[in-house]
Amino acid sequence: MKIYLILFFLFSCGHSSKTLEDDKPQLDDYFDLIETKDKGMGAILITEGDIEKYSRAYGYSNVEMKIKNTLDTPFHIGSISKTLTAVIILRLVEEKKLSLDYHVDRFFPKFKHSKKITIKDLLKQQTGIENFTDLKDYNEYKNKMLHRDQVLEKFYKLKSNFRPGLKHEYSNTNYVLLSFIAEMASKKSFAELIEFYLARPLNLKNTFLYHRDHKRKEEALSYTFRETWIPSEMTAESIPLGAGAIASSPRDLTKIFKALFRDELLSKELFTEMTDMKDQYGYGLFEIPFYEEKALGHTGGIDAYRSLAMCFKKNETCYVHLTNATELAFNDMNIAALSLYFKKDFKMPEFKSFDLTGVDLKKYEGIYADKKFPMKIKIFEKDKKLYAQATGQDAFALHPIEEHCFEYASASIQMQFDPEKGKMTFTQGQQFILTRE
Repeated sequence: MKIYLILFFLFSCGHSSKTLEDDKPQLDDYFDLIETKDKGMGAILITEGDIEKYSRAYGYSNVEMKIKNTLDTPFHIGSISKTLTAVIILRLVEEKKLSLDYHVDRFFPKFKHSKKITIKDLLKQQTGIENFTDLKDYNEYKNKMLHRDQVLEKFYKLKSNFRPGLKHEYSNTNYVLLSFIAEMASKKSFAELIEFYLARPLNLKNTFLYHRDHKRKEEALSYTFRETWIPSEMTAESIPLGAGAIASSPRDLTKIFKALFRDELLSKELFTEMTDMKDQYGYGLFEIPFYEEKALGHTGGIDAYRSLAMCFKKNETCYVHLTNATELAFNDMNIAALSLYFKKDFKMPEFKSFDLTGVDLKKYEGIYADKKFPMKIKIFEKDKKLYAQATGQDAFALHPIEEHCFEYASASIQMQFDPEKGKMTFTQGQQFILTRE
């Protein structure tokens, strides 16, 4: 697992309380802090029933052109695309163009176990097919426009981790295959399927399959922070398709989730099947607990975009938060927003910074490792900044917060150095003491 991937759908448990009308000032204070400290850019919308209870857009969709984010700005929603893909597949099932019991060999006979894997297995993430985005060669081709046959040739080489139907294991491969199956069964492109089954019936203006080489003017670009916001690279849409290449806005996604939970997109029978949470995962949805309440939704992350969309069915509260830049852990941002909205205990963050003037960063350099830690971490100085690079991954800049202490906030990573002893304490949920080689 990559060091910067966080399971940011895991929230704390305890007691709930009702929403009060004076939540807005505190939520505004929080997002004011995020915006003024350059800690993120995005838009959030919280609704109860048909009433917008809280909304806030912050930062820019296009920094260079000074275009502000709005609630109608299309963001790349990453794996929330899977929820929409599941809806499209189930609509095709309703129309008798597909069956949940169809086996993959109808479409891709070259796959190992293709005669045992069903469309239902793909939807439920229980095929055993290896996740292609976890492999080293993914970064070599993710920015290339590939045809379906080229993608499939790569997929045919993937391992099978277990017998189909045995258990749940998240794999982006499953939902790319579902995208191809939907195209083959409907004789429509995936972009056309989004328009036909979602955008047109719900009158959505900002939901579409993004096109890397033909970006819309209003579409949010994603950014990483390197002293200032720098545009990040964009994954070619032909790679993730329905696993992660859909763009949508907070208002559009709210419409989609509301319609889905009100049985306006699917029959009641199919929606019930979609939300059957075996191993906490349905068809493109999983359970997201917040205190004793449970929502159904999905998270997303592609390039520098991060996203969360979910509905608490009990009180019809829908929460959509989409970002195109974050310097903080997205999980922490959502816990903050939900805690403030639902009146839970929450302390406003202090964004610490330590002045490195006159500090020799080379004293921290080296390769740090430990037998109990799954990878080595290279620490190096570049352009008067300290960087970390884990085995097989991209380098990331470290922010100084105290003497000898640095953080990479967007992944909740903290590194405390003891340069004299050649030690580094690495904290990301768990704590490890690494030694310089």
